[in-house]
Amino acid sequence: MKAINNHSIRIGCTILYIALSNTAFGSLIAHYTFDENGGFTYSPDVTASNMAASEIRSQKSTIQTTSEPPDYAVLVYDFTSGSNGFAFDISIDSGYQLALSGYSLEIAGNPGPVGGPDKWHLSYADSISEILLSEGSITQFKTTNSGSLTPRILAGQSTFLISGTGGIDAGLGAMVLWELSLEGDIAVIPEPTVSALFCIGALFHIGKKHNNDNRSRIIV
Repeated sequence: MKAINNHSIRIGCTILYIALSNTAFGSLIAHYTFDENGGFTYSPDVTASNMAASEIRSQKSTIQTTSEPPDYAVLVYDFTSGSNGFAFDISIDSGYQLALSGYSLEIAGNPGPVGGPDKWHLSYADSISEILLSEGSITQFKTTNSGSLTPRILAGQSTFLISGTGGIDAGLGAMVLWELSLEGDIAVIPEPTVSALFCIGALFHIGKKHNNDNRSRIIV
């Protein structure tokens, strides 16, 4: 039988990793329109199975409602001390993971030398850090901002933030959100495959052998 060299193992493991990583995503997992049977609500009207999405809230001030049905929206003021905006939590059931892949925001503000905010930022935070997903400019007109994301794997609970920055006046600064959606895929956390376990073991063996070879070259 022909021996498999270290180079072949590395190539095979790389191909396996790429194959496992490139999965198609794109289902609607959470959708907020703030309309429930003709009345206002802070809760999402769509939530995927095996997860939960919280009511939307303000990051640091009182959240308010604006507009009339069927065009409900939420609004926050106070951009004098940096950013402000909206927040909500996504909680994934135990044993499942979320591959986040897209978003859509229908948003407006009061940008300018007096007012704000001038930019929006979509991010999420876990117990360790905050990760920026996307950002863009805010106009005074209702504008839909949407896009795809490099799939990010999330588990447990994460807090999502829609932040506005660039405001300098508490009285005139405001940000309004009419609609919000997140896309992705909820799936069972996969068990390690035989091939994946082989790769982990093979790469560990290669690293250990490499370290031993280096030690044998040391001259005392």
